[in-house]
Amino acid sequence: MKAASSHIRLGAAAALLLISCSTANAMKVTSCRTISSWEEFTEALDTPDESGNVVNFCPFDITHNGDEDDGYDVTTDYLRVSCDKKTGTAGDAVEQVTANAWGRRKMAFSNEPISGEDPPKCIIRGTARHLNVNSKAMTMIGFDMYGSANSAIRIEAGASMTTLTEMAFVENEGSGALSIASGATKTTVLHCEFTSNEAAEGGGGGAIQTDVDGADLMVYRSYFHTNSAPESSKGGAIFANTAFTVSRSEFLANTVADANGPAIYDADGTACDGGENIACLNTDLVTNEDCDGIYSDPTAICYAFDSACEFPSVTPTVSPTAKPTASPSFSPLAKPSAAPSGGAERCLPL
Repeated sequence: MKAASSHIRLGAAAALLLISCSTANAMKVTSCRTISSWEEFTEALDTPDESGNVVNFCPFDITHNGDEDDGYDVTTDYLRVSCDKKTGTAGDAVEQVTANAWGRRKMAFSNEPISGEDPPKCIIRGTARHLNVNSKAMTMIGFDMYGSANSAIRIEAGASMTTLTEMAFVENEGSGALSIASGATKTTVLHCEFTSNEAAEGGGGGAIQTDVDGADLMVYRSYFHTNSAPESSKGGAIFANTAFTVSRSEFLANTVADANGPAIYDADGTACDGGENIACLNTDLVTNEDCDGIYSDPTAICYAFDSACEFPSVTPTVSPTAKPTASPSFSPLAKPSAAPSGGAERCLPL
């Protein structure tokens, strides 16, 4: 019953997300705003279009240096902020596989960072905290954030229903490139990429860190590559300390050092593997142990994803030269009377 209820909740959440995205896309956007500085960026956020709280930016590349006290406070409810790049995706470190039924991406294994993407983009660079989201139902689409030393975006305790789509977070530091405060509710990360982000000393979650109590998070069809946590810090890519669901996402070569959870560290045992996740080479650099899935602290067990180390871009091995053995001559044994033990049910606390 619990498993069925969890799937219903996940399906309902996905349906609400699709509805919200459809509503956002239906908003009329007739032109994009041209800016050339951080000050102009925040001025535009203060003056959204009256016909639906929309701010649509033309591609730009700006710098915002400072510390965690320099983040712009987003307080406008139902604000939709987008980058009018016309074409392209969140980055060039992955490429779309159209032959796949649900359009999963695969790694391109490029030495170039996501900033090498060809299409015009909206880029925010610099060491400062860029945004503190403290509003209801903010949607942000298509921005790339590089080099913050203080978490690029902080979802504050008063925020709810924040959605980040087609975002790229590259080489940021702090309490996660994306930091989610205790009390922030219903944060969704959809089709985003996190590459080479590093958690601050004593922290965890190079890509995403959630605080305890109420900071529920859904991650869907997103990409986590070479994120890391410093020595003895848990969660190379994600440190989850509250309700958390991940599905159709990819984790490659994220690391910890003498700690647990190179891909995902689940502090309170409430993480949910929503299915179709892929992970490979997520490693503790000190012990050389892999955990290609969710490490649950309450059980001290690594729950590997079904497709762990079956990354779509890995070159297949050569075909076997030996022929298969003959078919067995005896009938299979009777079905076991007891259910198998040791496995964690999907979408229940691990």
